[in-house]
Formats: sequence, structure tokens, C-alpha cells
Amino acid sequence: MIERHDLFNAMSSRLSEARALALLGARQVGKSTLAKKYARRHGCAYFDLEDPASLE
Repeated sequence: MIERHDLFNAMSSRLSEARALALLGARQVGKSTLAKKYARRHGCAYFDLEDPASLE
């Protein structure tokens, strides 16, 4: 995966202002991969709203 330090910094900035962050964009551009990697590195919860377990 390409390192996305600029995006990680933007995500951190936004999460300091709010408790949730949504990533929106075209299909298959790496939104889920980016979110999962960020969540692992920063100890955040990750929810996939297409996953029945996350919806519960």
C-alpha cells in the first residue's frame, strides 16, 4: 500500500474536532484499506456499515 501520511494527518485533524469520520469517494480507491490501517495504528474503532455485525 502507498503510504498516505497526508491523509492520516487530515484524518487525525478531523477526529480531533469530531468523534466520527466518514470517508466518501469512488469505488475501489482504497477508502476501506485506509480506514482499517488508520484504526489499527491509532487504536480507533472501525465500522463497516455494510457488515451486519457493525450495524448491530
